[in-house]
Amino acid sequence: QAAVGTVGWQAPELISHRYFRDEVPSPLDSDGSTFLAEERGDVVLVQEEADEANSDDDLLADETLAAHASLLKQLRRDRKKRTLTVDVFSLGCVFYFTITRGEHPFGQWFEREANIAAGKLSLDAVRHEPLVLDLLTWMLGADPLLRPTRDEVCGHPFFWTASSKLNFLVEFSDRMEHEPAESDMVLAVESGAPNVLGSRWDRRLDVLLLEDLGKCRKYDTASGRDLLRVIRNKR
Repeated sequence: QAAVGTVGWQAPELISHRYFRDEVPSPLDSDGSTFLAEERGDVVLVQEEADEANSDDDLLADETLAAHASLLKQLRRDRKKRTLTVDVFSLGCVFYFTITRGEHPFGQWFEREANIAAGKLSLDAVRHEPLVLDLLTWMLGADPLLRPTRDEVCGHPFFWTASSKLNFLVEFSDRMEHEPAESDMVLAVESGAPNVLGSRWDRRLDVLLLEDLGKCRKYDTASGRDLLRVIRNKR
């Protein structure tokens, strides 16, 4: 099948298909005899050849057919998902173009296709927006099977309302209150806190808010868990 879409906005697997499609057999699904799959950029050919199984050993032949059928089923599922994630990749490019008002995640028009094929991605213009950065990094991944689905894109926190984000943080804080300090969840939050909050989150809060916080209890200003408490208590 021919690769579709505008040059410079296509997923890397489409670029690979365009350049190498004449060097590999075409997929023939109708009789289930041959199936072509692209796994992480490598072309893998899987072919059922039951006649190669020992005709005198029905059990061996049955096991061979069952193994091939299972593998072909999985490959067909993967190809369907891969087809959909081609659009997710292009949509990620469009998102970046829209958010940055005209920039492309893979550079200028004359270098885009080479950069896409090489995985040379730059999201510097949205580094200050963690949710945008997370979503676009996911959508523009080189491996099509690791990209989000359509529903996962639509459900990403980037599209949540401010109220939904606040409710999530409050509910997460309540959940954290029931966790011991050495639990995996607390340790994961605290290990990532310096990258998210810096060394002390109080430096980024208003003076009047800080004065009010100190009236009721003490907070560890290096702790992500305590900042969640602040958000919950001052909601």
